Amino acid sequence: MSDSAATWEKFKNIVALSFANLGFSVKKMSRGNPNYDLELAKGDRKGIVQIKYFPRRKVTAPMIQQFAGFVGSNEGRKFHYRYFVSYSGYANTVYKYIYQNPKYKIRLLTGTAKGKLLDYKDKILKSADRPMMDQTHIGVFTGKGGVGKTIISSHLAGAFM
Repeated sequence: MSDSAATWEKFKNIVALSFANLGFSVKKMSRGNPNYDLELAKGDRKGIVQIKYFPRRKVTAPMIQQFAGFVGSNEGRKFHYRYFVSYSGYANTVYKYIYQNPKYKIRLLTGTAKGKLLDYKDKILKSADRPMMDQTHIGVFTGKGGVGKTIISSHLAGAFM
């Protein structure tokens, strides 16, 4: 086994242990499975986890689109939980794709070498089975400068916190 394959396998084990600590039973798939790396079960609900280990490169939208294609298939629809775990984070286009395609209900997580799973806001994942929240985006814009866009935006952000 090459060093990179061994490192990927070690990261996969860390992610599997993290989900086990959250109450899931975890089944590891063979490395050749193109659709997902872990299969989860909690009660009568099933889930899948796709893991990407790129130490120096972020996950891009085409990688998420491939996973979403499987999730949207007949085989993929039987899973209640859909997680995508990246070691190095995500490109901005990934977040845009996830927000524009909420029907797939894919949760983006980042795994750490210390065995923690972080959601996209860098908060430690305490419960992996909570539902995704619907999000509303508010834009404050105008073509003119100096009219208070930043002040309004910061006050809105503070009020919604």
